[in-house]
Amino acid sequence: GRGVFGSGATPSATTVMDLITIATKGNATDFGDDTHARQEGYAAFSSATRGLFAGGQTPTVLTNIAYVNISSQGGVNDFGDLKTPVVRNVGASDSVRGISAGGIIAPLSSPAQVATIEFVTIPTTGDSTDFGILTQERAGSGACASPTRGLFAGGYSTAPNYNIIDIIIYWYIICIKLLR
Repeated sequence: GRGVFGSGATPSATTVMDLITIATKGNATDFGDDTHARQEGYAAFSSATRGLFAGGQTPTVLTNIAYVNISSQGGVNDFGDLKTPVVRNVGASDSVRGISAGGIIAPLSSPAQVATIEFVTIPTTGDSTDFGILTQERAGSGACASPTRGLFAGGYSTAPNYNIIDIIIYWYIICIKLLR
Protein backbone atom coordinates (compact mmCIF):
# COMPACT_ATOMS: atom_id res chain seq x y z
CA GLY A 1 0.00 0.00 0.00
CA ARG A 2 2.99 2.38 -0.34
CA GLY A 3 4.40 4.35 -3.23
CA VAL A 4 7.98 5.63 -3.21
CA PHE A 5 9.00 8.46 -5.51
CA GLY A 6 12.69 8.85 -6.23
CA SER A 7 14.81 11.82 -7.06
CA GLY A 8 15.00 13.18 -10.57
CA ALA A 9 13.95 16.80 -10.66
CA THR A 10 14.75 19.05 -13.57
CA PRO A 11 16.47 21.52 -13.96
CA SER A 12 18.49 20.71 -10.82
CA ALA A 13 19.35 17.34 -9.36
CA THR A 14 18.06 16.20 -5.98
CA THR A 15 18.44 13.24 -3.62
CA VAL A 16 14.96 13.66 -2.07
CA MET A 17 12.67 10.63 -2.02
CA ASP A 18 9.01 10.78 -0.96
CA LEU A 19 6.51 8.20 0.30
CA ILE A 20 2.74 8.04 -0.07
CA THR A 21 0.19 5.67 1.36
CA ILE A 22 -1.79 4.75 -1.74
CA ALA A 23 -5.13 4.18 0.02
CA THR A 24 -5.21 7.67 1.56
CA LYS A 25 -5.57 11.21 0.22
CA GLY A 26 -2.75 12.53 2.42
CA ASN A 27 0.34 14.41 1.34
CA ALA A 28 3.66 12.74 0.63
CA THR A 29 6.16 12.38 3.47
CA ASP A 30 9.93 12.15 3.42
CA PHE A 31 11.18 8.62 2.70
CA GLY A 32 14.90 9.33 2.82
CA ASP A 33 17.61 10.28 0.37
CA ASP A 34 18.98 8.63 -2.74
CA THR A 35 22.74 8.01 -2.86
CA HIS A 36 22.93 10.00 -6.13
CA ALA A 37 21.44 13.40 -6.89
CA ARG A 38 19.70 12.13 -10.02
CA GLN A 39 18.55 14.60 -12.64
CA GLU A 40 16.44 13.70 -15.67
CA GLY A 41 14.55 10.46 -16.16
CA TYR A 42 15.63 6.95 -15.20
CA ALA A 43 14.12 3.48 -15.14
CA ALA A 44 12.11 2.56 -12.04
CA PHE A 45 10.63 -0.87 -11.33
CA SER A 46 9.70 -2.95 -8.31
CA SER A 47 8.44 -6.06 -6.63
CA ALA A 48 6.01 -5.94 -3.70
CA THR A 49 8.93 -5.43 -1.28
CA ARG A 50 11.76 -3.75 -3.19
CA GLY A 51 11.91 -0.68 -5.45
CA LEU A 52 14.79 -0.10 -7.89
CA PHE A 53 16.09 2.98 -9.70
CA ALA A 54 18.46 2.50 -12.67
CA GLY A 55 20.45 5.11 -14.59
CA GLY A 56 19.89 8.85 -14.55
CA GLN A 57 22.19 11.85 -14.64
CA THR A 58 24.14 13.65 -11.88
CA PRO A 59 25.40 15.59 -14.24
CA THR A 60 27.27 12.59 -15.72
CA VAL A 61 25.17 9.76 -17.14
CA LEU A 62 24.95 6.92 -14.59
CA THR A 63 25.22 3.14 -14.61
CA ASN A 64 24.11 2.97 -10.97
CA ILE A 65 21.23 0.77 -9.84
CA ALA A 66 19.95 1.52 -6.33
CA TYR A 67 17.21 -0.17 -4.31
CA VAL A 68 14.99 0.56 -1.34
CA ASN A 69 13.01 -1.76 0.88
CA ILE A 70 9.53 -0.30 0.47
CA SER A 71 8.45 -1.24 4.02
CA SER A 72 11.36 0.72 5.54
CA GLN A 73 11.54 4.44 6.11
CA GLY A 74 14.42 5.19 3.77
CA GLY A 75 17.80 3.65 3.36
CA VAL A 76 18.89 3.48 -0.27
CA ASN A 77 21.23 0.57 -1.00
CA ASP A 78 23.58 -0.19 -3.90
CA PHE A 79 22.17 -2.95 -6.13
CA GLY A 80 24.79 -3.05 -8.90
CA ASP A 81 25.32 -1.39 -12.27
CA LEU A 82 23.78 -1.24 -15.72
CA LYS A 83 26.09 -2.33 -18.56
CA THR A 84 25.34 0.94 -20.35
CA PRO A 85 25.30 4.38 -18.69
CA VAL A 86 21.89 5.74 -19.63
CA VAL A 87 19.37 8.52 -18.91
CA ARG A 88 15.71 8.85 -20.01
CA ASN A 89 15.39 5.06 -20.02
CA VAL A 90 12.17 3.35 -18.89
CA GLY A 91 11.48 0.40 -16.64
CA ALA A 92 9.02 -2.45 -16.23
CA SER A 93 8.90 -5.60 -14.11
CA ASP A 94 7.03 -8.81 -13.35
CA SER A 95 8.17 -8.57 -9.68
CA VAL A 96 11.09 -10.95 -10.38
CA ARG A 97 12.84 -9.41 -13.38
CA GLY A 98 13.35 -5.67 -13.65
CA ILE A 99 13.84 -4.24 -17.14
CA SER A 100 15.62 -1.07 -18.27
CA ALA A 101 14.96 -0.16 -21.92
CA GLY A 102 16.19 2.52 -24.31
CA GLY A 103 17.48 5.93 -23.28
CA ILE A 104 20.34 8.29 -24.05
CA ILE A 105 24.00 7.34 -23.51
CA ALA A 106 25.74 10.62 -24.27
CA PRO A 107 25.51 14.00 -22.55
CA LEU A 108 22.22 15.70 -23.33
CA SER A 109 24.07 18.37 -25.33
CA SER A 110 24.88 15.71 -27.98
CA PRO A 111 22.41 12.86 -27.37
CA ALA A 112 22.74 9.36 -28.77
CA GLN A 113 19.66 7.20 -28.27
CA VAL A 114 20.00 3.45 -27.72
CA ALA A 115 17.79 0.40 -28.22
CA THR A 116 19.37 -1.72 -25.49
CA ILE A 117 17.27 -3.72 -23.03
CA GLU A 118 18.91 -4.95 -19.81
CA PHE A 119 17.48 -6.90 -16.87
CA VAL A 120 18.19 -7.61 -13.22
CA THR A 121 16.71 -10.18 -10.87
CA ILE A 122 14.96 -8.04 -8.24
CA PRO A 123 15.23 -10.37 -5.18
CA THR A 124 19.03 -10.52 -5.55
CA THR A 125 21.65 -7.83 -6.11
CA GLY A 126 24.16 -7.56 -8.92
CA ASP A 127 24.88 -6.03 -12.28
CA SER A 128 22.43 -6.10 -15.19
CA THR A 129 22.45 -8.63 -18.01
CA ASP A 130 21.68 -8.09 -21.71
CA PHE A 131 18.07 -8.92 -22.55
CA GLY A 132 17.69 -7.79 -26.17
CA ILE A 133 17.01 -4.66 -28.20
CA LEU A 134 14.02 -2.47 -28.94
CA THR A 135 12.80 -2.20 -32.55
CA GLN A 136 14.06 1.40 -32.67
CA GLU A 137 16.69 3.41 -30.78
CA ARG A 138 14.77 5.88 -28.64
CA ALA A 139 14.48 7.70 -25.33
CA GLY A 140 11.61 9.04 -23.27
CA SER A 141 9.25 6.15 -23.95
CA GLY A 142 6.29 5.28 -21.77
CA ALA A 143 6.22 1.89 -20.08
CA CYS A 144 3.66 -0.31 -18.36
CA ALA A 145 3.69 -3.88 -17.14
CA SER A 146 1.61 -6.87 -16.15
CA PRO A 147 2.82 -10.06 -14.45
CA THR A 148 3.67 -11.51 -17.89
CA ARG A 149 4.39 -8.62 -20.30
CA GLY A 150 6.18 -5.30 -20.45
CA LEU A 151 5.22 -2.64 -23.00
CA PHE A 152 7.45 0.20 -24.18
CA ALA A 153 5.52 2.79 -26.17
CA GLY A 154 6.50 5.86 -28.15
CA GLY A 155 9.63 7.84 -27.49
CA TYR A 156 11.85 10.01 -29.61
CA SER A 157 15.18 10.00 -31.41
CA THR A 158 17.15 12.81 -33.00
CA ALA A 159 14.55 13.20 -35.75
CA PRO A 160 11.02 11.81 -35.30
CA ASN A 161 8.75 10.95 -32.44
CA TYR A 162 7.72 7.29 -32.63
CA ASN A 163 4.34 5.59 -32.49
CA ILE A 164 5.87 2.17 -31.81
CA ILE A 165 4.98 -0.29 -29.06
CA ASP A 166 7.50 -3.02 -28.22
CA ILE A 167 6.25 -5.99 -26.21
CA ILE A 168 8.42 -8.23 -24.06
CA ILE A 169 7.53 -11.35 -22.17
CA TYR A 170 9.84 -11.35 -19.16
CA TRP A 171 11.55 -14.58 -20.11
CA TYR A 172 12.15 -13.60 -23.75
CA ILE A 173 11.63 -10.72 -26.14
CA ILE A 174 9.21 -10.49 -29.03
CA CYS A 175 9.77 -7.23 -30.86
CA ILE A 176 6.58 -6.28 -32.54
CA LYS A 177 6.21 -2.97 -34.27
CA LEU A 178 2.64 -1.78 -33.79
CA LEU A 179 1.87 1.28 -35.85
CA ARG A 180 -1.33 3.27 -36.00
